[in-house]
Amino acid sequence: MKIDEGNQIKSTSQHRLLNKSDAEVDANVLLLHDNDNKVMAIGADGKLYYHDLNKQKLVNEYEIDKEHGLIDIHPECKFADTDNFNTFKAISQDTIYEIDPRLAKGTELMKRYSTETQFNTMAVDQKGRFAVGS
Repeated sequence: MKIDEGNQIKSTSQHRLLNKSDAEVDANVLLLHDNDNKVMAIGADGKLYYHDLNKQKLVNEYEIDKEHGLIDIHPECKFADTDNFNTFKAISQDTIYEIDPRLAKGTELMKRYSTETQFNTMAVDQKGRFAVGS
């Protein structure tokens, strides 16, 4: 990190988020994981990218909701970064998912709504309860 002439903090890291075809990922949502060694990123294309920041490489790329794409992702509970949680909650426009990057396909469908819910945000609390909103 360094401070530029406008007194702004700038990253000096050269790491870029890349997909399987080595194209740069335009990430809408980023979530640090595994003691800040890995990052989950939702790209503008709605895919979920799992990167190892130490090795500076893509671990896996998931196309979880092919119809709508993912919108938001959160850890299993509010203070998951202080514990060893490996699962996440994610939403698409009409579906709630449980994400586990240790699995090959990376996800388990929790609930798909048949009506147009237009989910666009979610939150979790310290007990793992979550809420979605539109």
